[in-house]
Amino acid sequence: MGIITSANVILPKRDVDQQVEGELTNLLFRHSRGLHLSTVVGAALMAVLFRHSVSNLVLLLWATYMIIAGLTRAFMAARFNRDTIPLADAPQWLQRFQAGNLLAGLGWGTAGILLFLPGDGAAQLLLTVIILAAVATTLPSLSASRQMFVQFALLAITPLLVRHLLEGSQFNLVAAALLIFLFPLLTSFALRTYRQMVDELQARFAYADLARELSGEIAVRRQAENRLLDLANFDQLTGLPNRALLRDRLEQSVAKARRRGTRIAVLFADIDRFKGINDSLGHHAGDDVLRAAAARLQKCLREENTVARLSGDEFIVVLEDFEDLDAVRSVARRILMEISEPVPMEDGTDIKLTASIGIALFPEHGRETEALLQNADIAMYRAKTGGRNTFQIFSPDMHAEALTRLSRENALRRALENEEFYLTYQPQIDTFSGGYIGVEALIRWESPEYGLVSPGEFIPLAEDTGLIRPLGDWALRTACEQAAKFREDFGREFHVSVNLSARQLDPDRTVQTIARILEDTGVEPYTLMFEITESVALTNAHANLTLLRKLRAMGCRLALDDFGTGNSSLTYLKRFPINCVKLDKSFIDNVSINREDAAIARATIHLANALELMVIAEGVESREQAEWLQAENCFLMQGYLFSPPLRAHECTARLSLQDALKMHEPRGDAGTSVS
Repeated sequence: MGIITSANVILPKRDVDQQVEGELTNLLFRHSRGLHLSTVVGAALMAVLFRHSVSNLVLLLWATYMIIAGLTRAFMAARFNRDTIPLADAPQWLQRFQAGNLLAGLGWGTAGILLFLPGDGAAQLLLTVIILAAVATTLPSLSASRQMFVQFALLAITPLLVRHLLEGSQFNLVAAALLIFLFPLLTSFALRTYRQMVDELQARFAYADLARELSGEIAVRRQAENRLLDLANFDQLTGLPNRALLRDRLEQSVAKARRRGTRIAVLFADIDRFKGINDSLGHHAGDDVLRAAAARLQKCLREENTVARLSGDEFIVVLEDFEDLDAVRSVARRILMEISEPVPMEDGTDIKLTASIGIALFPEHGRETEALLQNADIAMYRAKTGGRNTFQIFSPDMHAEALTRLSRENALRRALENEEFYLTYQPQIDTFSGGYIGVEALIRWESPEYGLVSPGEFIPLAEDTGLIRPLGDWALRTACEQAAKFREDFGREFHVSVNLSARQLDPDRTVQTIARILEDTGVEPYTLMFEITESVALTNAHANLTLLRKLRAMGCRLALDDFGTGNSSLTYLKRFPINCVKLDKSFIDNVSINREDAAIARATIHLANALELMVIAEGVESREQAEWLQAENCFLMQGYLFSPPLRAHECTARLSLQDALKMHEPRGDAGTSVS
């Protein structure tokens, strides 16, 4: 067995050195066991031959020492050849081998002093030859280097030479000459053995010299290959496995679960409103958020579980060997809790994060990798539509909804090209004077496939798919073109209210787009009134405040829509540069029968009047509501009581009649104001 090495590939220098050292260790141990046993036999024979010439105690101690040393080395060689030794342990085994050689050389060198017969020249000569012969037979297994061979030869011979010189016997010159003659023979024998060993190694590692010459280039190439491997399998921002490695690991987990009959949970986690962080604080802040989210996900999991970054702000967690579904729910709750911790930024501020998680199980929700990922994604979308910062487990009905959503998304993409959208205009009336002051532009979608689609359905879909920007640009340009026609038809300006979505609020792009459209259509900026909701204004409040101030500086007017329905704060009326407050329909509906709604509506009207802001009541549908609003000094209204949303030519006809005080019976829902 010994050390398993490879001689079939070109390796960098450091790897070649390890391989050579390992093979050298193999050769030393495989050929040394017999020599170690011969050491034991030789020491025993010498003890018997010289038992009458030397003190029994000294001879016994020496023989015991040599026998133990020989047996120990033989046992070590047998163990080495029996076991499989890691290549990294080769240096340790070489040190053990050389330590044994040192002990053997000391033993043989000591024999020349202990066993010498004073005055007996023939015995001296005989003993010298015997000692040298014993050392010579041991030397081939002593060391793996030329220097060590020479050291052990000198170690064995020097005591004999010194003894000859000190005795001054008649044979000292002969003995000295014999030592001087045998020493080069011994060294030559050792060098020959070393060369044979090196030749054998070079035969097995013929590539070693080439590898040493190319070691620098190969090391650079291997480093580049490792770098490419990292790029191919790991996300460079978070250090997590990427999509490719995730699929490989998930396939392995699925295969293992099939064999064992176990279950797998795939958790699809998406950071809520991450695009707003990138758009408002920059991609550098977004990268910090993603790194923090990755670290928190890893903190929630065991080492054997997989967490990977799929793309953007999407992460995948693969759970194996869980006890039951409660364990999966527990992990999902822990992830939501960890993600929700504030993320400190470089400027000293904190960002509050939330995440939405979808869960798919193997084998219940899919037996293939793609099906599990797709169904977990569908469940994640349900978690987002359910309010975010929560998790949902996949169910079959979600798949049907996802197909419907995908079909509508494709239809929505075609709708803009096929001119399936149109604007309606709902007049806004001044009930004090009886005249119209303007209109609110409302976008509608009439699909050949789905018919008239509610704005409450397609506007969120447009925001999720990124279509809201081109759709919003089209709506703004169309509204401005109609405002120019109103000016031509009536000889005066009617203000046109246009809603702005959160995805449209980009400080640079929005201002440039509006300025370009105003210039192209020839409409004065004060003709436009942009409506934003409280929730939109509060999303990245600092950046949005800057944008709103730029719009005011251009001359556009601003309205705070649906006031009172969000995270209302009176400071918003002071901080944001608004001209108008729109009283939400939900308060208007019950002002005549609900004391709380009436109190909120009354307070809002009085506060806006005190701040010299316009107040427009939305969704007025009955005479009682209109009379209540007038009694509270709110005279600007819109709703089905006066007019439903109309096509452009219908609105023009209605405005020309100037019948603002003519009352109509309410006709259904007032609709949803979107753009």
